[in-house]
Amino acid sequence: AASAQLALPVSDYLLTFPTRITAARAGSDAARHAERATRLEVAAQARVAYFEWARARLQGVVVRRQVAQVEAVRTQLVALVNAQRVSQADLLRVEAQKAQAEQGVAAIDALTALREQQLRLAIGAEPSEALAIGDDVRVAMAAPAVPPLDQLHAAAMSRRLDVRTLDAGIAALDLKRQAGKAAQYPRL
Repeated sequence: AASAQLALPVSDYLLTFPTRITAARAGSDAARHAERATRLEVAAQARVAYFEWARARLQGVVVRRQVAQVEAVRTQLVALVNAQRVSQADLLRVEAQKAQAEQGVAAIDALTALREQQLRLAIGAEPSEALAIGDDVRVAMAAPAVPPLDQLHAAAMSRRLDVRTLDAGIAALDLKRQAGKAAQYPRL
């Protein structure tokens, strides 16, 4: 004797599976939004690292010019001290300023090296790859026109990927809950 039985849950095809498929799609959308948000966040962090590095490099230029200026003043004061036109205390004060400026050069060089390393990590640059400032930071930038706060809030809420991720995740959970409710009905 042989027997066979085939059970085809029609109620699952009608009530449970469509909801679960829709829930899976909503979960997939949430994951896609989260990935895109992460990519944008990493790109923003790389831009911040670039501008921090550029600022450190430009601060180095300023500090080195300061050392050169103090050295020029010191040279003039040496001549004036030799001619007995100014006191030795004035010369010593300028030499202290020069030492402070040279200490500033050392500090800014260390900061520049740190910022460069952070930038290389953020953009995935090799140590042998040369980095250069690609923006003209001397040009004054005009501030954009700022719309009203309500309009800014509405635009931000419609564009923010984290909000979209949360909305898609909530929709997926609601759909899974509905699919769970469908399992309470008798199976046909």
